Amino acid sequence: MAIIEKNESTGGSITGWDIKKLCPAGAHVAVCLDIKDSFDITRPKYDDPSQSEVVNLTRFLFGIKTPDGTKYRVQTHDLKISGHEKSALIGFLTTWLAKPIDDLFGWDYVEQVGESAMLTIVLKTSQRGTVYAIIQG
Repeated sequence: MAIIEKNESTGGSITGWDIKKLCPAGAHVAVCLDIKDSFDITRPKYDDPSQSEVVNLTRFLFGIKTPDGTKYRVQTHDLKISGHEKSALIGFLTTWLAKPIDDLFGWDYVEQVGESAMLTIVLKTSQRGTVYAIIQG
């Protein structure tokens, strides 16, 4: 069972980490530092933002060390905890692990802490003008 932690950050998602240093765009070798599960989160529905839904979400935190020795952290967006074959979580895990979906059932993805990954990072600007790094692949 995951421990729900209160995020003391004044901005961003309540389910994520407060990351101050912007990771540069490009392909990077990374290590999974942490996985955070958040349960019973109320948020607007994607199809109809006027309605709310209660969901369980997860995020993955990766550490990157660039050739010049600078260390960065980057996180995934919120992924709904779902075993559906078309879910973002299953898509993320099958791409990362290069395993068929059937190999993921009955397995705890928290075992990925400490494992390496090749990440493609792109920089995106929010509607408010904030630039942040996202994992594109």
